[in-house]
Amino acid sequence: MTTRRKRKRIGQLTQYDKPHWDPLLKLLAEYLVVDFMWMHEVALKDGTQIHAYKNRETKRYLHLSKDGRVFEYCGEDYYREVEISVHMMEMVTLVGRLRPCPRCTGLDDWAGE
Repeated sequence: MTTRRKRKRIGQLTQYDKPHWDPLLKLLAEYLVVDFMWMHEVALKDGTQIHAYKNRETKRYLHLSKDGRVFEYCGEDYYREVEISVHMMEMVTLVGRLRPCPRCTGLDDWAGE
């Protein structure tokens, strides 16, 4: 069975003044969101709004729609919807940060001291 690649869609920068964090907060735990900067909002030709988030350490971007879909920037103002994967998240975030933090899981006293 073959998987069809989703078509590229053209987008236009609409604003970079009012951050919108909801799409990132739906995808990542709050302790990971602090590693990102909101950069701008893009409107695709079909009306989809995409928010660009840049990781402070890796300098890589996540492009997320308000409804949680993930997009890849293809250059020259084109975007393509992609499936999110652990591999993709590891490339964007710092390796190892995807593991649950001890403070969030209640295991912080468990660490051997």
